[in-house]
Amino acid sequence: MNALLKLLLCTWLLSAASLAPAAEPPVNQEGIAWQQLSAKQQQLLAAQQTQWDQLPPRRQLALARGAERFGDMTSAQRSEANQRFGRWRDLDDTERAEMRDRYQQFKDL
Repeated sequence: MNALLKLLLCTWLLSAASLAPAAEPPVNQEGIAWQQLSAKQQQLLAAQQTQWDQLPPRRQLALARGAERFGDMTSAQRSEANQRFGRWRDLDDTERAEMRDRYQQFKDL
């Protein structure tokens, strides 16, 4: 299930610009309560349930967004996301840092 979590994060990171924004649960200083997640999000993030309350609020929001997007994907989109995750997983730390920098530059445009 840890691989699914990584897949969700990478999918969100690599394709955020091409996907419509998902409905966001309210975030406060305490973060998002597990009960505020949809049933679909809870199912996809089940491996994180026991540690959910210890995650930083921004991390919770990123995971919730990623789970929502992943749950809304077609099987073809999920397959593409799995392929992208495989390519991401094969990158070394330097290459990942470069990708993150490029993504940030794109966001700053």
